[in-house]
Amino acid sequence: MQLSTFKCPQFTKYYHLSASPFIPLYYSFLHNFISASFKIRSTFSLRNMYAGSFAAPVSGAGYVGLKANSSNLYTTTTTNIEWCKKKNIVSNGSKTHCMKTWNPINNRKFETLSYLPPLSDESIGKEIDYMLKKGWTPCLEFDEVGYIRRENSRMPGYYDGRYWTLWKLPFFGCTDSSQVMNEIKECKEQYPNAYIRCLAFDDHRHMQAMAFLIHKPPST
Repeated sequence: MQLSTFKCPQFTKYYHLSASPFIPLYYSFLHNFISASFKIRSTFSLRNMYAGSFAAPVSGAGYVGLKANSSNLYTTTTTNIEWCKKKNIVSNGSKTHCMKTWNPINNRKFETLSYLPPLSDESIGKEIDYMLKKGWTPCLEFDEVGYIRRENSRMPGYYDGRYWTLWKLPFFGCTDSSQVMNEIKECKEQYPNAYIRCLAFDDHRHMQAMAFLIHKPPST
């Protein structure tokens, strides 16, 4: 009978096994057994390592019922006290009865500045100066109705009445607000019962930059 020598890498002894058909099965069994032992050993070593790293006790505020037994859970500092005092000061709730409200009946609003009291000639001149400093072109428009309507077209997305009638031409190259004020005065005399507004056109971006109402009909 032939004998074969098998050396296990984990042991120093030599094992003499008979050459039989069961030798490959024995090798397979021994290999699986050694692999399983290594897995179990590595699992225990990892478990011990993690247990050692988290062995330190974790301290914190404990709770008894619904109350914390730690007095340092919620700290009160001087900054918090000062902020609470300031928070009570910043309030105008007692003065809200003095605020003025506008009558919404037959009192349409146009753009942002129309929610303010009627602008004086000086305020209008300052707004036009702002347009000129920005490099925009002032334009005057007027309309008797003064709001968006769909009398001439029912097409979806078409804002009929959004663009009012242009007064003369845009003031291209204008650098003096007094020239625009003279045109506003002339437009008021020509159409006293119309809404008049001043637009700012940006010729670089090809868009309307701002607009505000400068005149309303006396009946409104």
